[in-house]
Formats: sequence, structure tokens, C-alpha cells
Amino acid sequence: MPSQAAMLKAAQKHMAGMSDAKITCVENALSNKALTIAIPYGKHRKHSRTCGSNNDQAQIDEDAEDLDSAARKDLLRMQKNITPSCAEAYGEAAKEIRKQDHKKLIKDVVAKCRAAK
Repeated sequence: MPSQAAMLKAAQKHMAGMSDAKITCVENALSNKALTIAIPYGKHRKHSRTCGSNNDQAQIDEDAEDLDSAARKDLLRMQKNITPSCAEAYGEAAKEIRKQDHKKLIKDVVAKCRAAK
């Protein structure tokens, strides 16, 4: 969280002049380093702000401008729809996502991939 599409859109402005291989490095690193919460597939498909047809280019563009706000929106939407038996664990995981500085994550990943041989 936020959506991978928004994260990649936000990263694009930092990737000018990078080779395809280094762009792939950024894409893979963001996918691996951005925090997520595992939830049941059906809940994710039904209630996520950004899963499948729930996401569109306008939302991706808006979310890319403020990734931390997008993450908070995503978390709130899911928190309202998570089963009571999972609510405590979800809440604890959500705290960790709220702590993640998404802009810093992107800058660090791009710098690391740019420097890679």
C-alpha cells in the first residue's frame, strides 16, 4: 500500500535516463520493499480502493502525488471491511505501513538501482 501503479507512477519522475534494466530493478525493488498486508483474496477484490477495476488512471495520478495519503485511504477502506477476528492484527500491520516514508523509499530504490552495475 499504496497501489503498485501509484508507486511506479511516482517513481517515473526519478528514473529519467535509466536503462530498461535499471527501470526493471526499480519496479522489482519497489514491489519487494513496499509494505503490504496479506488479506483474504475476496476481501481485497471487493473492498480495495485500487484492486482491479477499482483503480483508474485518474486515481493512480492523484495517489502518485501523495503516496502517504493514498496509503492512509487504502488502509481506512480495508479496516472498515475487515472481519472482527482479523481487526487487531490488521490494525497493527497498518501502523507499520503508516510509518513507511514512500517518497524516501522511492528515492532510495532509484538511487540503488541507478548505481547498480
